[in-house]
Amino acid sequence: MNWLTLVKGSIPSHSLDIAENLEKAMTDLQGLDEIDAHGCALAAAIASGNGGLAEEIAMNSPLFGTQEREAAKTAASLTAIDDVYSIYLWYADKEQLDLTLSNFSYDGHETNGGITPKQYGMYVFASTLVYKNSVNIGRMINTLRAEGVTDSQIQAIAKIAAVMYAINRIIL
Repeated sequence: MNWLTLVKGSIPSHSLDIAENLEKAMTDLQGLDEIDAHGCALAAAIASGNGGLAEEIAMNSPLFGTQEREAAKTAASLTAIDDVYSIYLWYADKEQLDLTLSNFSYDGHETNGGITPKQYGMYVFASTLVYKNSVNIGRMINTLRAEGVTDSQIQAIAKIAAVMYAINRIIL
C-alpha cells in the first residue's frame, strides 16, 4: 500500500479537508516530476518533525531505494542548520548573507550522487517553507527559477509543504 493511501486513511473525520488537500497536492503536480513531488513531501515531513509520516513516505513511495530519498533527507537536515544560521546572518550582516550562508557544508546534492542542484533545491525549498524562514524563501524561489523550475512547479512544492505541515498539526 502506498503512503498516500495510508496517511489519508489515518486522518480523522474532523480534518478530512486536509486529506482532500493532500490528495490534490500529490496529484496536481503542475509538471513537477512524481519522484520530486514525493521527495518534497519527505523533506517537508522531516522538517515538520513528523518522523512517522517521514517513515511512511520513505518506505512506501516511489522514493524507496533511490538517491532522491537520501537527498531529501539530507536537504531537510541541512536546512535545519540554515534555518537558524541564516536568521543570525540576516540580523548580524546582511551583506554576508548575500555572499555565503556560513562555513557549514551545504553541498548535499554533491554527496547524493546523481541528484541535480535543481532537484536538491526543490527539497531544500520544501523544508524552508515548513520552517517558515522568510529570509530564505525568496532566495530559494529565485534559485529554483534560475534552475528552470516554473512558478507553477514552485507553487506545487509550496502546496505539498503546506499539507505536510498541516498533517503534523492534526489532533487525534
